[in-house]
Amino acid sequence: MVLGAPSWQRRRFGAQHACDCQAVMGAALVVPLVSVIVPAIVSIVHDLIQLFKKEPKQPAVTDAGAGAIGLTKDEAIRSARETFGLDAVRNWNFGIIGQVKAGKSSLVNAVQGLKDNEPGAAQVGVVEVVNRPQSFPMRGAP
Repeated sequence: MVLGAPSWQRRRFGAQHACDCQAVMGAALVVPLVSVIVPAIVSIVHDLIQLFKKEPKQPAVTDAGAGAIGLTKDEAIRSARETFGLDAVRNWNFGIIGQVKAGKSSLVNAVQGLKDNEPGAAQVGVVEVVNRPQSFPMRGAP
């Protein structure tokens, strides 16, 4: 018995045809949905990339955020600069973490508009290639 197929489809066309009908109906619903969602996501990512190429209007470090790790705002800014080489005042800074082979470096490269093998691209490979924080300044940023 084909679950989900109306009984008249199973009786009239057989179980296999009922499955085929469901697949076609499902695809007919997915295609319009994808054609709306994908361009919206692309547009949002494009807008975010343009935003992140500009200098932030205020430092990324807040008193509340620094206080949560037991530092003052100035101490947190200094620590980011000394420990990771990050400018937490004039630049946007993001951390990307995840499992091995999850696509973290490929994401960094895609946001930068770089191919995986281009100069300045984040290194990608079949084994774990990064085990420490690395900086990838945004191309075209001030």
